[in-house]
Amino acid sequence: MVTYDGSVVGDKTAVSRGLTLTYRRTGTGEPTIFLHAVGASAAEWDLVIPLVESGLDVIALNMPGFGGSETPSRKFSVEDFADVVSGFLDALGLTSANLAGTHTGSMAAFHLAATEPAKVRKLALVDLPAWNAIEGQIVFERYFLPQHQARWAKEAEEDASGVGDGEQRQAERRFYRWVELCQQGNTSYDLDSHTGLVTTPTLIAYGDGSILRRREHRVHAGIRGSRLEIIADAPARAVTDQPQKVADLLLEFLA
Repeated sequence: MVTYDGSVVGDKTAVSRGLTLTYRRTGTGEPTIFLHAVGASAAEWDLVIPLVESGLDVIALNMPGFGGSETPSRKFSVEDFADVVSGFLDALGLTSANLAGTHTGSMAAFHLAATEPAKVRKLALVDLPAWNAIEGQIVFERYFLPQHQARWAKEAEEDASGVGDGEQRQAERRFYRWVELCQQGNTSYDLDSHTGLVTTPTLIAYGDGSILRRREHRVHAGIRGSRLEIIADAPARAVTDQPQKVADLLLEFLA
């Protein structure tokens, strides 16, 4: 469940595609962009980063609309997020870097590797949502839409009672509306049509209990030469359930 806290996660800024983005940078080694899920921030990687910064130049980016990064004025798709990451690399003066993404952050990383392979040295996809456009629509209607409908009903009650007028509450509403738009865009992505385009060395990792595990073998088969790892004792999100195991995989594969 996505929760709004309004915090800024990052002490540096860069401009990509006209958007001001916040990020953190630490460590030494291969430059590696860490990408988080929609509704989260770069803080999603907080348990992993201290375990890899001895071997990687960690660049933890807050995607547009999250962690203090500027919110776009329109709905964003996976392709849009990938384009922002591409522009972010340009802004940092990096011709290429490793990409490590989790959940929807891994979708953006995947798409950039498929469309601009020269910019991606190695690709690490953790708990990748591997749906096609039809499956993604089902996910939105069955999983995300009921959550938004419940929120809409709550907002209507707040409006009727006059509770929803405060500045903090309005900021929360803008945040959740942005999450909704992102989820609409992400679930319309057709990953199947791009797997054959990825030639970058790729690590695919899923927590053993992840609800996204149903299609890991399809992705593995579609990306020639990719490596598939299942992380034990990770019932929900691998990066928070088993940060040490995720860190070990990343250092072995990316450093």
